[in-house]
Amino acid sequence: MNSPNKAAVEIVKNYTYYLEELGIWYGYSFLEVCNSKWAAEELIDILLKDMSIPPLCVVERFRDEMYRLSTLNKKTEHVFSIAVCVAEDIMDQLINN
Repeated sequence: MNSPNKAAVEIVKNYTYYLEELGIWYGYSFLEVCNSKWAAEELIDILLKDMSIPPLCVVERFRDEMYRLSTLNKKTEHVFSIAVCVAEDIMDQLINN
């Protein structure tokens, strides 16, 4: 783990394991867990794409884009709102680790 982005990828991967626990033990809906995993996988791809951008900036940019998308269409609002929550959870993890 030499780069901050690779460390951030590990944080996101650990978050996906946490999502599985939420679905199993705490009764979160299958759809909510799936949408959260989708957002986490998108974040991993983006973090690995450009290693020169600090991970917190990458996640903030992702969050802002997901928020923008959540305001465009009522039918897709929920999916992108979940992605915003995932990004905020990951930002908390990045700041506190």
